[in-house]
Amino acid sequence: MFGGNAIVIFADQKVVFQTRYGSSGDMKDTKVIVFDKTTDWQNKLAYAMEHAEETIKNMEEEKGKRDTDCKQRDEDTKNKKALLERAQKIGLEI
Repeated sequence: MFGGNAIVIFADQKVVFQTRYGSSGDMKDTKVIVFDKTTDWQNKLAYAMEHAEETIKNMEEEKGKRDTDCKQRDEDTKNKKALLERAQKIGLEI
């Protein structure tokens, strides 16, 4: 098998499923490398797939919150720098 693709699924910071398959798409080239037989991760994956739109929406909302927080911290840092520069210009020791 030359070239190919891989699917890796992590749960609780460990690989629970890993497979490799050929670029031809022929299933006989497919190899399962790791398959954790516990059902906890399988149930979570099934839930995520069944609720994909909701899951994606929640992930986007969380990313938006993080982006907003990051922008606010950047703005706060700029404001603090500006205040320090002003203080130094008028001779205040900080």
